[in-house]
Amino acid sequence: MVRGRVGRIVRYSYAIYCCLLLVILYGLTNLWGQPAKAADVWNQKHPGSVRAALHSVFIEMEGLPNGQAKNLYDANQDFIVKEKHAISLRIMDKTFKACPDCINIRIQALLFACVVETSDQILERFKSLLELVPSGNLDQSVINLLFDLHEFIASQSCGDLDYGHLSGLLDAMIENKAAQVPEYNTKLFFLYAMTEEGRGDISNALTKLDIAEQAGPQVAPVLQYQVYLHLKDGDKKSAYDAVRRREKLLAKPDTNSKLASMIQELKSEIESNDETLRRSSKIENIGGNTGQE
Repeated sequence: MVRGRVGRIVRYSYAIYCCLLLVILYGLTNLWGQPAKAADVWNQKHPGSVRAALHSVFIEMEGLPNGQAKNLYDANQDFIVKEKHAISLRIMDKTFKACPDCINIRIQALLFACVVETSDQILERFKSLLELVPSGNLDQSVINLLFDLHEFIASQSCGDLDYGHLSGLLDAMIENKAAQVPEYNTKLFFLYAMTEEGRGDISNALTKLDIAEQAGPQVAPVLQYQVYLHLKDGDKKSAYDAVRRREKLLAKPDTNSKLASMIQELKSEIESNDETLRRSSKIENIGGNTGQE
């Protein structure tokens, strides 16, 4: 009697369980067949999820005309990039607390701030950086990041920061003891020349390149940049003089081959007075490599 009753309960429970599975399966397959509804459910259950929100938007985009869909897609991609930069900025700020003398962390944070923060916030970060650079830890990564900052400023992509701010930063950076290392000194004054050219002061740019030449006389991009600016300024004689100074170095056994080949190339350009010479396409960026190796 008991066994019969228990058996019926087991059978009924099993039947109810199977029915419940069928209902759940139906609900899931029905939801999968309606991606817009599935996206809404995900968004409602996780209102704070960026992924859920973006997925919902992407689903809605599928029903839009091509032009509108592309514009919305581009806007969403920009949003994703800015979110990633914001996360990276928070990581940089935390890292800086662990290494308060790290100039590279501070510059990298400034670059992220250029994308996601207001002009006032960017200026505050810049002022803090300016105070640190004379005594902070300066290494190759700092030099490379300064060239990146120059690109941001040149394209007006960093709030109200301009060439004047970068010049002030370079002045403070040059006070750093580590900046007296010839390789760093050469690169900093090369960048300083780029900054002065950006401000329209060719004369001062050439003065900075003279200092870069003193620190690294065999650095090929410095010579290339000098020739470019002299030709831009209409001073063919000074362009020749810069090349001749390097030709005197060719007799030295440690002269790098890159400089030798560039001298011949530049002499040809000066002789033809090539007005099409453009630093952006033909003058190498000294940021990562001086050409001294």
